[in-house]
Amino acid sequence: MCDCYAEPCKVCGKLLPIHLGDFDTDRWEIIALCSDHLNTFPALKRVIWTGEGLGDRIAICPLTKNAWEHRDVNHPNIGGTEPVATYNIRCKTCGRYHQTRVEAKHCAEEDEFGKLQWKKFMQELPEVE
Repeated sequence: MCDCYAEPCKVCGKLLPIHLGDFDTDRWEIIALCSDHLNTFPALKRVIWTGEGLGDRIAICPLTKNAWEHRDVNHPNIGGTEPVATYNIRCKTCGRYHQTRVEAKHCAEEDEFGKLQWKKFMQELPEVE
C-alpha cells in the first residue's frame, strides 16, 4: 500500500500529486515544490521529477534521513515518473546543495575569485587620514 495524496507547493499552495511508497515516509517528512519554485530552498536536498501528463517538473525535498533513504519511492503520483536531477552535494562555500561536485567546485572557485577581487579593490583604495 502507498500513501497517495495532494501536497501543496510549500511556496504557492498549488496542489501536487504525491506518492509516498509503502507508508515508509510520513507526510511531514517531505515538502513539495511546483515547477515555478524548484530552487526556492537551495539549502534543502531535493529530487526533481518529471512524468507523463505532469506538464512541468516537481521537486520533492526530503526533510529527514528516512525520507532521503526512500527518495526512489517518494515521487509524483502519475505514470512514467523519473528523476531528472538530484541535488545532494552540500557546498562548503555557499551552503547550498548542488547537483554535481563540479558545480560545488565552481562555486568555491567563484568565491575565491571574489575574495581576490575584493582584496585587490581594498589595496587600491587611497588611505584616508
